[in-house]
Amino acid sequence: MLNSQRTTAIRWLGLLGLGLLTNPFLMAQSLRDFPYVDSLSATLAGEGRWMTLDSLGKAALRAGTDYPVLRQRLGYAALQRGQLAAAIRHYGQAVAANPADDDSRSQLALAYLYFNQPAAARLVVRPFPDSVRYLYQLPSFQAVTQAWVEGGVKGPARARRGAAGYGQLGVSTQLSTQITLTQQVVYYGQQVQLPERGRLASSAIRQGEYSTLFTTQLSLPLQLKAAYHTLYNSFGERRYGSHLGFLALQYSRPVWAVQGGGYAGHVSGSFRSQADLQLTVYPLGNLTFYGFGRGSLIRSGGTTYPNSLLGAGGRILPKFWLEGFWSPGRTPVLVEHDGTTVYNLLDPLDRRFGASAYYFLSTHWRLHLYYVGARYQQTNLPTFYTQHSLTSGLTWTW
Repeated sequence: MLNSQRTTAIRWLGLLGLGLLTNPFLMAQSLRDFPYVDSLSATLAGEGRWMTLDSLGKAALRAGTDYPVLRQRLGYAALQRGQLAAAIRHYGQAVAANPADDDSRSQLALAYLYFNQPAAARLVVRPFPDSVRYLYQLPSFQAVTQAWVEGGVKGPARARRGAAGYGQLGVSTQLSTQITLTQQVVYYGQQVQLPERGRLASSAIRQGEYSTLFTTQLSLPLQLKAAYHTLYNSFGERRYGSHLGFLALQYSRPVWAVQGGGYAGHVSGSFRSQADLQLTVYPLGNLTFYGFGRGSLIRSGGTTYPNSLLGAGGRILPKFWLEGFWSPGRTPVLVEHDGTTVYNLLDPLDRRFGASAYYFLSTHWRLHLYYVGARYQQTNLPTFYTQHSLTSGLTWTW
């Protein structure tokens, strides 16, 4: 009997709510009523009806009903649905309205972590004691937060270019809440044949590199990057010591990020410079699919070379990610990855295409595989050739 009466009451309440929502005037009035919105949003959250809660929240916000607890519920609903950008917006509003709301602050940090933005997450939990920050794996200082090793080869090309070998070791350190240091060493070697005094002579290219990158999270949307890169390279009997600096500023919003910057320095005895503008977009509000692009102007030997890159990536399976890119633009030198990668080329680069695959072996270990097909113009000749490279690596994250 009691169950029957309860069912009938619920049906009547449902019909009443439906009548309110189908009448624009009554709906607007009800959504301006704090007790009504608070009670209904709490009920929907308790029942796990995340899509309905999201619809109610959007309508209430449009009607002018906005308060921290509602934002907290909407943020949690967004997290449950994998809408990370929406979760960041809602929890960010809740924390801005009530900085003492530790629950919203911790959930905001998790949303940033799920969005692969640990620097912003670390800044969010800065008011927490170290004992709590360690629970989120976001301490203010840590000697090693990430370490990786990579190795790769370039296949022989028809233009008298031998196979090339590549190796890299890297480590990241958290110096403070806002500053991260990334260091890496790289070695590259290749055997080539070039015309010399009417005959072909074999020469060895050897290049060793060291780079250091400081990343400073100035605020949640703003990030400053500064890098120093030094190269020691030899080509036959010639030896060069090269040094360059990199500086960039990145501004991020939940669904996009834009970065402007560039480098300048001496590479292989010549002054080179590069100006970049980069854009990354997350149209679905999460990492399921994203696009990225970069436009560059490189100045080398008194000539300006335009270069661009356009790519996309996403999560194919829960532990498997895939990216691809296309990059046209002839240039003899190119800097990428925030000044940590320098393409110091014997043969000018004409265009590239490539793909990257990432597989998470566990919480801490990630395996990655890179393929790049690059088309070069042979030095001092109007001929072109394509060389294929394959690189694999393993990354450990604390």
